[in-house]
Amino acid sequence: MVWQAVEPAQTTSIRHFSALTRAQERTPLSFQVPGRVQAVLVDIGQPVTQAQAIARLDPKEYELLVEQSRSSLSEAQITLQDANRNVARQQSLYDRKLVAVATLDDAETLQQQAESRVDQLQAQLDRAQKQLDDTVLLAPYQGVISERDLEEGQQVSIGQKVFQLEGSGGMEVLFYVPEQLINQIVVGSSHQVVVPAATAQPIAGQISEVGNHAQDAGAFPVVMALQAPPATVKTGMSAEALLTVAISGLGSASERADTDGTSLLSIPLTAFLSEPSNRFSAYVVESDRAVKKDITIASLTDTHALVSAGLQVGDIVVSKGANQLHDQQPVVLLDSETLRYNP
Repeated sequence: MVWQAVEPAQTTSIRHFSALTRAQERTPLSFQVPGRVQAVLVDIGQPVTQAQAIARLDPKEYELLVEQSRSSLSEAQITLQDANRNVARQQSLYDRKLVAVATLDDAETLQQQAESRVDQLQAQLDRAQKQLDDTVLLAPYQGVISERDLEEGQQVSIGQKVFQLEGSGGMEVLFYVPEQLINQIVVGSSHQVVVPAATAQPIAGQISEVGNHAQDAGAFPVVMALQAPPATVKTGMSAEALLTVAISGLGSASERADTDGTSLLSIPLTAFLSEPSNRFSAYVVESDRAVKKDITIASLTDTHALVSAGLQVGDIVVSKGANQLHDQQPVVLLDSETLRYNP
């Protein structure tokens, strides 16, 4: 027969997933107006500050729109001034009963129309000025230009990506987890990342995003933020995410510990016996005797039973041949694994 000491159960394992590094803060940049590129002011790899001009469109068309809008507004303001004076004059005449109320009403109607026209043209001028301002593309925050997709003289449309800006705030990795494990991945949980091209040491990481929609082959996207990565970690490097997950078959966290929060213990599958009424037992060697004890099995893996009650760490259990014993049977431990029993 064979015996074995009871040990704490290994309830987790390290799973490896291919990953790719990227900046936590990244933004595709585009113009909000169409036009021809007049100047490209930055290049790939160049650091930029917030509100720094990085590209400019030919502004002539938009400058003309501003001038036209400003001229129209000026004319409308003159018309409004005339309307205001006319209302004042008609009010004075009406007060002296020199004109009918209808004449005053007509003057006030023209005044209201002039005011509305001024408001419309002021909004038109504001829009034209905004479009002119938008011919200069500004960096929304401090960072580094990681992509450039435009040249001088090129025609660009609204929303067309022309730069990719990456912030200097931090790095993260993106990887994909199969559906069988995705529910074990919790936002805020700590794991590790290896970036071979940057450092030989694992980098601490924390799960920041867990996708809720599967991609190809039933894999879910997961993002892990790197904690204080070295400067040698660059965007686009190959990485490996090392996730600590429950061993297959252990179920939820509540199933991996008993009701008192006691850690599970591990014994070989051959070390326990099935008893009536869905009970289980194991033989523990105490004072040179095989003592039969009731045990509670929380879960099974491919090779071991996880016990939540009935045993303690260090107990000597009969791991093979238990079905040949009876309770309180004399036994002798011969070596580190072998046991002899007396019938």
